[in-house]
Amino acid sequence: MKRVFNLIVLDESGSMQTIKSQTISGINETIQSIRSNQRKYAAEQQHFVSLVSFNSDAIKTIYERVGIDEVREYTNADYRPDACTPLRDAVCSAINKLARSVAPDDSVMVTIITDGLENASSEYSPQAMRSLIDEKKNAGWTFVYIGANQDSIAVANDMNINYSFNFDASIEGAERMFQRVGRVQKAHAKMCCMPEPMGAEAKMVMEECIGAIRNDEDDE
Repeated sequence: MKRVFNLIVLDESGSMQTIKSQTISGINETIQSIRSNQRKYAAEQQHFVSLVSFNSDAIKTIYERVGIDEVREYTNADYRPDACTPLRDAVCSAINKLARSVAPDDSVMVTIITDGLENASSEYSPQAMRSLIDEKKNAGWTFVYIGANQDSIAVANDMNINYSFNFDASIEGAERMFQRVGRVQKAHAKMCCMPEPMGAEAKMVMEECIGAIRNDEDDE
């Protein structure tokens, strides 16, 4: 049975206030998508969720490697957007914390969601973040960067992240974005069941998923 860790790193800075309700609903939809993947691959996969939200007041761990069937609902009390965006510190600390519990045969997908650029980190440099992500990619981890108010593809490339797409930081845009997160989660679960989860054929599954999402953006 393959253990699949779904790590979500979520921006909780002040600018996310305008899409707070959609973000809370979207996280709960993402949890449901992971539950669906667990049911579909019940004989092959065991899914866990970690959720870390961040702003310059705090980096908060909401769920820490919780079995998907035990994940509680995400609520208004959990998500209170405020302050600035320590993106590097949040991503790197969340990766390092999860890594202590990940075995070589486990599968990990890290999904980063932010509506703004880094402006408040103090612990991790850009190079330290790139090196850490590159190390985990070489260990088989999958990273997806989702950003608004920026060129997400360029920002992700600078972080050594291959998979990325943009979203519009509006009510409708946030709703569409979380629907796309569900598609990405489905693609990753499919990859995990392939004979070579990090082989060329498996990677093509994620590349086709991200490519389709980017095509959707072009049509909007």
